[in-house]
Parts: sequence; C-alpha cells; structure tokens
Amino acid sequence: MENHCGHLPMFLIVNLNPAIDRIYQIPGFQLNQIHRTAQVLAQAGGKGINVARASRILGQAPLVTGFLGGFHGQLVQADLKKAGILHDFSPIEQETRTCLILIDPEQNTQTVVNEQGPVIAEFELQLFLNKFAALVSRVSLVLFSGSIPSALFPGIYRDLIQIAHCRQVPCLLDASQAALKEAMEAVPEIVKVNLQEFHDVFCSSLHLRLQCWPEDFAELWPFAKTMFIHGTKHVVITLGGAGAVWFSPQECAWIHAPEVRAVNTIGSGDAMAAAMACELVENPHDMRQALISGIAAGTANATTGGLRFSLELYTELRNQVWFTPLHF
Repeated sequence: MENHCGHLPMFLIVNLNPAIDRIYQIPGFQLNQIHRTAQVLAQAGGKGINVARASRILGQAPLVTGFLGGFHGQLVQADLKKAGILHDFSPIEQETRTCLILIDPEQNTQTVVNEQGPVIAEFELQLFLNKFAALVSRVSLVLFSGSIPSALFPGIYRDLIQIAHCRQVPCLLDASQAALKEAMEAVPEIVKVNLQEFHDVFCSSLHLRLQCWPEDFAELWPFAKTMFIHGTKHVVITLGGAGAVWFSPQECAWIHAPEVRAVNTIGSGDAMAAAMACELVENPHDMRQALISGIAAGTANATTGGLRFSLELYTELRNQVWFTPLHF
C-alpha cells in the first residue's frame, strides 16, 4: 500500500477494520420482498475513515492506518486517494470486508449488515506494529476508532496505546465491547463512548435509565471516577440528539446539542470524534472547546448524514452548544 503523506499529519487515526460500504436506498423496504434500488453508493468505510472524511471538511488532514487486502482493499485505497485522505495501511493477504447499508427514506429506517473482517496473520500483525511505531512518532495525537477484525485479539488497542504512550503521544479511544474494556488497561487519556457502550462495559449491573436529567448522570459518575483513579483524564458519553455528558476530575457537565431537524444520523458519532481531535491538536488542554466542536459537528452531520455537512453550518452550530454544570 502506498503512503500518501505529502507532509506531517497532525494526528493519526487507527482503523483496523476498514470496509467497502455498499449503500442502497430502497423506498418502502420490506423483508422477503424483491426490491429495486433508487440509488446505490459504494465507498470506503469504517469508523476511522469516517473520522478522516469529517476532518477534511473541518480543514485538517489526519493520516489513517490499519489493514487492507485484496480487491476491496484496492478500492478503499483508490477512494481515499480520490477524497484526498492521507493513508498508510499495512497489507494483508485476505480480503477487506464489505458492509451493506439499506436506507429506506419513506420509513426513515437504516439496516446495517457488517462483515466481521479478515483474519490477520501473525507476520502481518508484526508488520503493522512496526509501521504504527514509526507513524506515531510523527503525530501529536492518536485516535482509535471502530471495531477489530474478529480473529484479532481484543487487546490490540491496549498494546497500541502503550506504544503511543512510550513516545509521549496521548490517545483518544472510541471503541466498544471487549476492545474498549481491554484498552482501558493502557489508560487512554480520553474515552468517547455512547451510553449503551458505557453501560455494557462498565456498569452493566445498573438498570439502564437515562431521561437526560442531572440526577440520572449521577448514577454513572462512580464508574467514570474509577477511570480517573487509574489516569484517564476525560470520559465523554454521547446521548444522541440530547448531546453528551462529560466527566473529568476537575469538571463535569451536560453538553446540550443545538436543535435541528435530523435527517440521517449515520456518521454523527464519527463527526464528533473528528472535530474533537481537530480541536485538541490545536489546543491540547481545552477540552471544553473540543466538546463544543464535537457536538456541533455531530449535529451538523445529522442534518445531512453520510458526512456531507457544510463547514458553514458547523461554524453556526458551534455558537449554539451550551453546558449545564454537574456536581456530584
């Protein structure tokens, strides 16, 4: 795979399980029926690649790395090159996965079928680890985003975070399930998860009840506080259209999202992660501005979906994000 870095990127995105997303728009979609598509789109996908697309809208040029293989891998690379997204993937023998997304605009439904991903050979993993160690020395932040190929051990994010920390590079983690749980052993500086992911990994004993009032957030605080004891600095739990709750040792707040007409929320979490990273590489210690940027980008994306929001709308929405302080 080619390295398309014309200059040093400001942050690195780790997308271990990229894909070719095949997006079918099917009005009136029903199970057990034959349909004709109204629109078909095939493009490079994966949460990390989505983050890179959003970052390009925001004027940044991060570098994406991970595994690519086969004909689908070539398609991903060609699409990224066309989009102007910097990338340096590690080659593998098996085929990069395909994901199927069925969108019904009449019923406002989205059905997603994700393949598990390729098997990574031991020598391919070692080649990637060597590449990552070289790349991480050139950036000021690493963002880990998305799933891990099913055959790869769930502790891979943990090991990569440890490599980054050995080079004094902070990490932003946006993961779920076992990958999230294992990665916490390496103490990433910032953890971004949605409410369901946080509940499933850190507080599954709680009855999941959240009506977006400060007293509900108090139930989550003890679990976030445990992370701070080990060294994590910020925990951001996203709440969809209700914004996000932010926990840190110094400050906690409910960040309210601007009210918009949501059309398609696919990619909104990735847009939020992108804007947070873009802000943090410019202002590493201003988490409030990073969160304002993140909420504005996620909200802007919801008005269009598919990471096609405008910089003008994003800028406008930044002025409409507001905070409610939380005290526990």
